Amino acid sequence: MAGLLHQIVALCAAFFWALHSAQAAHIHYSVNEVQNTTWDYIVVGGGLTGLVVSRRLAEEAGKKVLVIEPGMDERKNEDVYKVSKYGAAFDTKLDWAFETKPQAVIEGRTRKIRAGRLLGGSTGINGAAWNRAARAQYDSLGEIVGDHHFNFTILQSYMNRAESFVPPNHKQKEAGADFVSSAHGWDGPLSIGFSPIKHAKRMFTGPAPHAFTEAMAAVLHAPKLADQCDGNNTGVAFTPTSISQQGIRQASYMYLEGTGDNLHILLGNRVRRLLWNDGQPRSATAVQVQAAPDAGIYVLHAQDEIILAAGALNTPGILERSGVGAKDVLDKARIRQVINLPGVGKNLQEQTMNTMGLKADVNYTGGGPSNTIANTNIYQLFSNATQMRKYMYNHLDEWANLLQSQGHVVHASTLQQHWKHVMHAFLDQGAPVTEHFFDTGYPANSYGIDTWFLLPFSRGSVHVTSSNVFASPSLDPNYFAVPIDMDFQVASMRANRRLFAHMSKQPGFTHGEHVPGMELVPENDNNYGAWRAWILGLENKGDGFGTVSHPIGTCSMMPHADGGVVGPRFTLYGTTNVRIVDASILPVQISAHLSSTLYGLAEYAADMIRDRV
Repeated sequence: MAGLLHQIVALCAAFFWALHSAQAAHIHYSVNEVQNTTWDYIVVGGGLTGLVVSRRLAEEAGKKVLVIEPGMDERKNEDVYKVSKYGAAFDTKLDWAFETKPQAVIEGRTRKIRAGRLLGGSTGINGAAWNRAARAQYDSLGEIVGDHHFNFTILQSYMNRAESFVPPNHKQKEAGADFVSSAHGWDGPLSIGFSPIKHAKRMFTGPAPHAFTEAMAAVLHAPKLADQCDGNNTGVAFTPTSISQQGIRQASYMYLEGTGDNLHILLGNRVRRLLWNDGQPRSATAVQVQAAPDAGIYVLHAQDEIILAAGALNTPGILERSGVGAKDVLDKARIRQVINLPGVGKNLQEQTMNTMGLKADVNYTGGGPSNTIANTNIYQLFSNATQMRKYMYNHLDEWANLLQSQGHVVHASTLQQHWKHVMHAFLDQGAPVTEHFFDTGYPANSYGIDTWFLLPFSRGSVHVTSSNVFASPSLDPNYFAVPIDMDFQVASMRANRRLFAHMSKQPGFTHGEHVPGMELVPENDNNYGAWRAWILGLENKGDGFGTVSHPIGTCSMMPHADGGVVGPRFTLYGTTNVRIVDASILPVQISAHLSSTLYGLAEYAADMIRDRV
């Protein structure tokens, strides 16, 4: 009965949002249409966090909110609203496709980090996975940020605001879907739920995900979880997605419904920089925008606040072009420093992914993302976890000093403290360290496990090279700079091999491991070097790792003295009316896909901006 009531509530919420669609935000394509208004709030970036914040601010009577988004409105584009076409937007106008600097660890090759350049941002092109991190990781944010209000209980209440959760129906429950009621919201803009079952071999209804789940329990002792959103995410679960029961992507542009006359969106324009008054601390009075390299530069004014929500790889550039950042970086780009914040653009963290494949004689087809995600902890991956603990603690000083000397962090001592918080969560409180994302139909004619170390120790940076808003940034993720990252990735691949060996005992899976296979990576006690070469794509062992495209940390929320860029109320240090609300403020990675967490942070920030908390 409770499940039925929840479904009724979710359907009513969906009807509410549809009913108010006629009152959706005003879309503008020309700066001339918005130039003669003094806006109360200007939100820079129409992605996940930008649309959440702008919608909530627009709920305030009489407040005029302007969102500035470089991309276009692609809500009617099948490559966007059909998640089954995941990847079709890559390397198109919808994808920023940020290219890294040549990476030494892969012999000077580069990698691309995906990010959505469209209304809705990366929520318009991502894989739609929906889960959350461990309770201990959210609680540790309060220690790093310097405010105990950043904890699991409070953040969960804000994460729930995004959802109109649809509980699994009878068929979905029979297939293995489950949920914990308190871990979800029931009247938010996004319809979150499990993939609809349309035929017998779709997604989690076939034999392979169940064989994977059984292998996780038998080989790695990873329990079957009811829900990965309730603060305990170490284990395996059929995971909900940000896809409606009608198969439509639930991107952040769902927040635009019912906003009335208060919310306006200017598309196709980039923000060059902020304009400042002469006082101390500084106040931003306006932004400069430009639609194309040969187009004119226009000024748009804000009388209350300017909120930067352009993402972890674009927000630092807006600040640096505005004179906010480290003096050596700004001097090199010939930009006059206005506010000295050396942490801008530093502390970049990005994850790396490798995919192993299992050849099978069972149907591997199915549209959309897998519903099966497993998260493992250090004790499930390493038989010598106690020795790993000693090894890590003995080398923290060396690793932190290396990253500071490379210019990727402000203070080595701060980084060590961050690592200790992260390590406490995964060494002492069971937080996951690796994600094993079970994939259908990839590699070709196989089942796969997309696998990444969730909590990389390595740090990189992203900086502008000039004041030109159309110039690509200097992006250096500094992959595998800290050797422990490779140790975790190798251990995760070895765990996958054991999973495949177990699964190969089941009918239909007897072919066993297909990628990389024993020829590329032999099975022996001394194969670390072979695994490393395959992970990196060296020695003719494949293409190597891909990027997960979960960059964070480049405008970290932490104390100013630690090299922080924003304080616990999301306010840019040295200013009175500039806030940052996007993935750049997260100081450390979490063991989850980012979407649900970022929705919660944006909802929390919106309440702070409105002085509700």
